[in-house]
Amino acid sequence: MKLIKVAFVVLFCHCGVFGQTIADTHNLSYSLKIKLKIIDTYVKQINKRTDLKKESITYILLNDVESTHATYIDSVTNQVCKTSDEKRTDYYHNGELIYTENRDWDKVNITYFQNNKILFTTYHLDTEKILQIVYSTRIKKEDVNYKYLKLSEDSVIFSAGTFHSKIKYQKHQANKPKNWSELTKMIKLSDFDNIKNGKSQLSTNGEDVVIEIITEYHKINKINGYEDESSYQKVKQFAELLASMADKLNKKANAN
Repeated sequence: MKLIKVAFVVLFCHCGVFGQTIADTHNLSYSLKIKLKIIDTYVKQINKRTDLKKESITYILLNDVESTHATYIDSVTNQVCKTSDEKRTDYYHNGELIYTENRDWDKVNITYFQNNKILFTTYHLDTEKILQIVYSTRIKKEDVNYKYLKLSEDSVIFSAGTFHSKIKYQKHQANKPKNWSELTKMIKLSDFDNIKNGKSQLSTNGEDVVIEIITEYHKINKINGYEDESSYQKVKQFAELLASMADKLNKKANAN
């Protein structure tokens, strides 16, 4: 608990960027990423604790449905650290609002605060709509040979060739909404995002496998994620399906 307090002293004494409403965390400054990480760590610790006192249980109406509103008291500081109902959860530190999670239909909106001003707003990955999925491979021989598969709800684009010559083969075809729906349901974005990148194999004439997922707010790409065996298991079936699709299209290309 003392370590968390020290971390927050550093966090709230540091000058921040106020009023930002940005969704792509990959483009944030290092200092802002550190602040958000500290807040996330605090929120996770609060949710794991079993010694919080649950008080002020009231019933409110949300869209004509009775909902429970609860207030959680930190047993150490005797201050409110969390309030929640069906639609929203707020987290506090030393009486100051630092993190809000709004659950509205299929979206989860997360807002970070500093000095009671919005620091940053984003959406939970697992509630974002996937717009495109890209699967590509690169093999180093005399030149770098590649396969490139780009999928969206209504199209499939495949190309194969080498980096230093003209494209050998390219094909565009329509995608079926049913196929796209089944594919996107196979992947949980937070699981994919947790995978650690592997090392490039091109320097040893090996193969690099890159998977990129583009959502409304994020672009997540992983290279040779299979090296992170424990995390990769959760997306293995998804990755193998993409590889199979690319191989089938490549065989058609070679047959022409």
